Amino acid sequence: MAIAMAGKWQAGNLPPELTSLVGRRAELDVVRTAVRHSRLVTLTGIGGVGKSRVALRAAAELRSEFGGGAWLVGLSALNDGGLVPHAIAGALRLADQTARPMTEVLAEHLSGRELLIVLDSCEHLAGPCGEVVAALLTAVPGLRVLATSRRPLEVAGETLVVIEPLPVPPAGTTALVGDAVTLLAERAADVVPGFDLGSENPEAVVRLCRRLEGIPLAIELAAARLRDLPVSYLADRLDDRFAALDADPGSPHDPPWHRALRTAVGWSHELCEPAERLLWARLSVFAGDFDTEAARRVCADERLPESEIGLLLDALAEDSVLTWLPTGAGERYRMLDTLREYGARRLRDLGEEERFKQRHREHYLSLAIKGAAGWLGPGQLSWYDRMVGEHDNLRAALEVALAAEDATPALELAGVLAFFWYGCGHAKEGRHYLQQALALARRPEPALVQTLWADGLLAASQGDAHGAETRATQIATVAHDLRTTSGDPQSTPGHPPAVPGQVAAASGHSSVVPGQVSAASGHSSVVPGQASAASRHSPAPPGQPSATTGHPPAASSDSASIPGGPSSTYGGLPPTSGGPPGTSGDAAATSGGLSATPGDWAVNFGGPGALSGGSAATSGGHARAAFEGPAATSGDGAGIYGDAGAPGASTASYSHAGTRGYPVTGGDLAGIYGRAALVPGGFGAYAATCVRALRSAAGVIRGDLARVLAESEPAYRDRWNDEPPTIAGLLALLCRAHALTVAGRLDEAIAVLEDLRTLCDGRGEQLMRSHGDFLRGQAELSSGRLAAAVRYGQAALRTKRRLHDSFGIGLTVDLLALAAGAAGQAGRAARLLGLAQRVWSNHGQAQASVPEWVAARRACETHARAALGDSAYAAAYRTGFDSDVDAGIAYALEPEGEGLPHSGPHL
Repeated sequence: MAIAMAGKWQAGNLPPELTSLVGRRAELDVVRTAVRHSRLVTLTGIGGVGKSRVALRAAAELRSEFGGGAWLVGLSALNDGGLVPHAIAGALRLADQTARPMTEVLAEHLSGRELLIVLDSCEHLAGPCGEVVAALLTAVPGLRVLATSRRPLEVAGETLVVIEPLPVPPAGTTALVGDAVTLLAERAADVVPGFDLGSENPEAVVRLCRRLEGIPLAIELAAARLRDLPVSYLADRLDDRFAALDADPGSPHDPPWHRALRTAVGWSHELCEPAERLLWARLSVFAGDFDTEAARRVCADERLPESEIGLLLDALAEDSVLTWLPTGAGERYRMLDTLREYGARRLRDLGEEERFKQRHREHYLSLAIKGAAGWLGPGQLSWYDRMVGEHDNLRAALEVALAAEDATPALELAGVLAFFWYGCGHAKEGRHYLQQALALARRPEPALVQTLWADGLLAASQGDAHGAETRATQIATVAHDLRTTSGDPQSTPGHPPAVPGQVAAASGHSSVVPGQVSAASGHSSVVPGQASAASRHSPAPPGQPSATTGHPPAASSDSASIPGGPSSTYGGLPPTSGGPPGTSGDAAATSGGLSATPGDWAVNFGGPGALSGGSAATSGGHARAAFEGPAATSGDGAGIYGDAGAPGASTASYSHAGTRGYPVTGGDLAGIYGRAALVPGGFGAYAATCVRALRSAAGVIRGDLARVLAESEPAYRDRWNDEPPTIAGLLALLCRAHALTVAGRLDEAIAVLEDLRTLCDGRGEQLMRSHGDFLRGQAELSSGRLAAAVRYGQAALRTKRRLHDSFGIGLTVDLLALAAGAAGQAGRAARLLGLAQRVWSNHGQAQASVPEWVAARRACETHARAALGDSAYAAAYRTGFDSDVDAGIAYALEPEGEGLPHSGPHL
């Protein structure tokens, strides 16, 4: 097993053991032997018996036998079986952003590698887990899987190993022997300093361990109580519980636990104070871990005042009901699956399950709104860390929203999380949820526009031009229907009414009236793990920017062209996809069953038909009819805007959310959608911005530079307006700069990037600036200013490393390799090429498949190999590929630019 997954640095992600593992030597021997002889080994047994601990210890002992390491994939917080491959990819640090199925991507990524994957807590997803495991084992001969589950995965060749409880003292003895007694003594000593089991009543100790039947979780719950109660008291109480259980077998809804475990958990529950028991039940709505603030916002009411929540959390942690998790961002807590299941049953019995699931959803919706509003600002890094830490709870909230009969909750949450999906490296998962939410849509509403925008943005980030264009057209339709259903006239002077069945779409001829284009959505942030559609897909420039940073005359959207690009004007170009010849200047792909009739929304946006590609397009007049006029009022702005849609409103009331804890203000919504969206007529401008941004991105992907020039012109023209900069506007500037660089108009490209840098610095924004620094490095390299290219590339790399933007890291390391090669530093170039390839191996879309970037890298490889010779080149390349990635990045950031020609401006 000698093939490394991606070098020595990726030995796995197994967590350290925080407590001792008592006994289990025989079981560990069995598990290790089974893994060596079977490609799928599943540890089964009752909840709380220690399956996970045994699996993790066995994996740690086997890790050195796998060149690709041993990797833990925790599934306890996951409820959607369709996300199992995504969870595996996340654990493996695989940041593929293509549109291919994730199982297929995993199989390709792992091909030729030998590694061990530990799938922990599969029982609630046994079917989906079995399907994914079967597919991967078939495609990857070097893969072994060690699973923990209360039931088999039922995959051919599966080996089952049953994990039994710990040995207890024999009946009729008072000898303190057996692993169960040892565990009780060790855990009691952890909570009671100086605890000596020998000073306790040995008969009570034996009786307690036998009653708990050697189940580790039950023993640990009992040990936590020894802080306040003697062993004899606990043993007597447990005897009483068993007597009561014999009289009343319990609810038919009890989870399938062993009788002793259910009794021990219930007994521990009884020992809690009433307020602790109530909080235990309410906390069961959280997935994964949570912080004190979230617990207060979700769980507090007149029965549990906010002021008491912190003390109650501490008490539950002392009783081992919760696990305390100190982090750099503050205290967090986690509940074991078995205890969460018990709490959830109690919450159902209280009749409060739906209420607190909704409160959980409301809390994470309001948190997402705050995050989206704050994303383009000095708190960007903090929001990144916070939202990544809340990933499990965001999933849980989305599941609740998707289960609602009304589509609005799902559209609100999935759409407002666009900044998270796109910015934190979760494009595939985001589209999974967004398309489920869109499948529920039955009427036009503002939240539908945002969700379509989010899905289109992610489609563009995956190189799916057709998907981005389709969503753009659907946004135009929804915007038009919102105007007509809100009581506004269907036409304005000079603008013919939209005809039912036609899709209102903004064409190259129909620039939105100046001043109506709001800056783009704060959701569209391009963040860690995801480069902007611009830097990812060879952005092309809208219009022709002046070399100054002032307010140049706007280029005509009807006649924009680029030297070296298409010679025809944008308005006369045939559609790039979807539409038949003669349609108006865009690739107007629509939903297969899309009806533009106001109020008729029996359309499945999320299904395959949504991106099947119709061909309807309208004239510029219809586009204007769709976007102009008072599209957002206090009435039609309900849902994602609430009352903030009305002028003068300061606080939005979500139609389905009390938004506890994070009151949503007009300022928050302005930070996401631009201030124009909060006044009558402004929502049409926001929708127009979304449409143009998606069509610009599609033009970038297709290499249609003239189209990008026209579609992104308003963002360039309005870059100095009074609106705060937003992602769509910044993205358009990136597209323009890249295309100008490709066209050889380097001074103009640099001027655009200077403007972008000024806009980002004014807000304290880092991610979009890092994309701009990367493009600036490319422009400087093309100009022969190598030192400047290195400095800008290194500036971009520092930010991309902090935001874990693997795609951006790959691009910037490639750029630095090109600069080193151009400077005659062949050895450094080869080493950086190896490092970049290592990063690309975990991304799946090397150089974003942009032809110019692919060709530049290949030329660099050829020149470096010629300068060094095959042997020396291979050695330097392998050094870069095999090094720890952090060490490799440190090498890439070394000050190698001194002495290079044309240093250019300092950063």
